[in-house]
Amino acid sequence: MLAHLTLQVSISIIIPAYNAQKYIEYAIQSALNQTVKTEIIVVDDGSTDTTAALVRKYPVTLILQNNFGVYKARAAAVEAATGDYILSLDADDQLKYDACATLIQHLDMNRVDIIQFQEMEYTSNDITNAYNSTRIQFLDEPFDLRKRAFELDYKLRGKLIKRSIWMQVLNISTVYQKVSYHSDFAVFIPAAMLSKNYKQLDYRGYYHQIGVNGSMSHLKDDRLVACYWDTFYVIEKVYKTCERMYITGQMNDFKILIINVYKEMYKYQGLRFKFKDQFTRMVQLGIITKQDIIETQKMLEAQLSNRIKAEL
Repeated sequence: MLAHLTLQVSISIIIPAYNAQKYIEYAIQSALNQTVKTEIIVVDDGSTDTTAALVRKYPVTLILQNNFGVYKARAAAVEAATGDYILSLDADDQLKYDACATLIQHLDMNRVDIIQFQEMEYTSNDITNAYNSTRIQFLDEPFDLRKRAFELDYKLRGKLIKRSIWMQVLNISTVYQKVSYHSDFAVFIPAAMLSKNYKQLDYRGYYHQIGVNGSMSHLKDDRLVACYWDTFYVIEKVYKTCERMYITGQMNDFKILIINVYKEMYKYQGLRFKFKDQFTRMVQLGIITKQDIIETQKMLEAQLSNRIKAEL
């Protein structure tokens, strides 16, 4: 039983959708079934199926746009939203019935900019088979996120973010082109840098459907290349956004990101050479140095050599 809610706070649930006819209604119904009143905004990102027609069956706000990608879809929803806080729900996911009430209750106890809560995983639109995913080690008390932003999962699912923070991110953002991958990173890192306090909540209120969207390990050929194009684009734009915010304390974390990208690309023959200019761009921006790349390549070559010797 939830404690009496005294804080007058409102939540807008935003749902970006693209060709989501198979599961969009489940997402909407889970939002409508919340035990507190919420605003629900669905942005159809240029779907070519019946997504928009299905959304029109429900008492929610529908925004139609061309296929600009999930970043622009969320931006349109946030700009139209009237709630104090934004809860982003993927079109193939669902919310537990008391998610918003639980979040408001904790806002009543802790006036924070961002609340992160935990998720359950399920398959085939059926949340009755949901199970606990790997548990995040949560801290009980609110903390300053600005020094720890890169330590946390940057995905937007399972995060309630103050709308004023969202709007600041959108106002200073340098992300202009369509982004298909890593759009969450483009929002969460600047939002984390702008937030004053952050609360982790040991509550499982988000149902994440697995097996719908492919992970990087399952991307092939042109989709894998597109993913890496977006990786470099988003990292550069977020880096520039942080510079515009005069945030320099976490800049070394961007170097770690690029080195990790290089390590990941090392698994795929030819990708490092295809993206040579992008690594050069990271050097020009001052995110990494040529020596960083040389040392990383030497380390990877040594690891590969040791594995080959061990197999002989």
